[in-house]
Amino acid sequence: DTGRHAVAAGLTVLADPARRPAPEVPAEVPPVDPAQWAGLRAAWAAAPYAAPDGEELQRLGLDRRALAALAAAGLAIRPGPELVLPPGTDDRALAALAALDQPFTVADAKAALGVSRRVAVPLLELLDRQRRTRRDGDVRWVRRTGS
Repeated sequence: DTGRHAVAAGLTVLADPARRPAPEVPAEVPPVDPAQWAGLRAAWAAAPYAAPDGEELQRLGLDRRALAALAAAGLAIRPGPELVLPPGTDDRALAALAALDQPFTVADAKAALGVSRRVAVPLLELLDRQRRTRRDGDVRWVRRTGS
């Protein structure tokens, strides 16, 4: 495996070699420009949890459709409509959250991950949707395997 995967018609990007090959993006999703992809990867390399804000995404030329293309290809996760994080961020976050005293709050999660509320809340909501955390009011627990 060369680590190169087609993202959309005529576009190839380097995939994370630690991950499985990314699937093809559905034909109805527009291709992602290689320069946009490189800009996003550079932002992630600097700080994986520091998701580019709307202004930065606009500067990179990444609109919601381009973000959808990256997520559909397995090259990003989207905890929220304009929040894009590297693949596996949810796994890394869950491991960090599991090390916290249970239950934990959003403030605890923010501190453990070193992120803002803008990133923490959608990431926690993603983990809730994935049924990897359980929320009860203002606190959450990491679900243990089989629970």
